[in-house]
Amino acid sequence: MKLSELKALVYDQAQARTPKELKAQYPSLKSLDFRRKQAWQTALKFLSTLPPPAEPNLTYEQWLAHPPPEYRELFATLDATSQAFDQHYANAQALNGELIQIADELESLSLELETEAKTWPNQPPRPPKPDPALN
Repeated sequence: MKLSELKALVYDQAQARTPKELKAQYPSLKSLDFRRKQAWQTALKFLSTLPPPAEPNLTYEQWLAHPPPEYRELFATLDATSQAFDQHYANAQALNGELIQIADELESLSLELETEAKTWPNQPPRPPKPDPALN
């Protein structure tokens, strides 16, 4: 392989344009003398062992629409948990509405009984109504 081809491969894999950028991006390459072909071969071996870089120009929405496989299961779990939470929250809101209605009814009943209790001493006590179930 020609030196120019080797340099092109290394620059492509490292996403760099100069040996200075290579050394800044990968500190383990600082000791290499890039005037020699052996240094370029060593750099290519080193870079080929690294995982491929993520696509840098993806927006968050694009990445989220097509996440890497290792995140898909995690996102599926998060979606299921979020849906379950939404359902439980809706149920809690409905129960809360019912409780508020019951509290309002109890408050109005309390006011009604309080009014009746204030007027009660002025009235003679009424005998209890007979229970038809007992007869």
